[in-house]
Amino acid sequence: MGLKRLGNTSEHKSFGILDRVLRDIGFTVNRQSKLEDVIEVDECALNRQEKKALHKASFDFVVYDEESIPQFAVEFDGPCHDREEKRKSDIRKNRFCCMAGLQLLRIGDNFLTEYEKITLLEYVVRGS
Repeated sequence: MGLKRLGNTSEHKSFGILDRVLRDIGFTVNRQSKLEDVIEVDECALNRQEKKALHKASFDFVVYDEESIPQFAVEFDGPCHDREEKRKSDIRKNRFCCMAGLQLLRIGDNFLTEYEKITLLEYVVRGS
């Protein structure tokens, strides 16, 4: 028995950037939020696999406003997202977000590299 690490190095760096940039303007960043806790989807429109995914899957990060309303979600797509099974899962998650009207930002390691003292993730989130 032991302890499990929450996320990987890239996810930690992503969280640090999101939290630093968004905290100052009144937003909160949550890690590993279950889809069913964030979005409301009519389950009648879902097949069995989609229902299972809705209840089991989570977002890497969800950004909330001061009234605790989700504003957008962020998914860190690492190397494993090239696998067929993971691509199908990503497509389902994209569909859920579309159905719920939640913007989803998909990022990879390239969003964490600094250019001119700012990362692409910070640039995108700041909207500059």
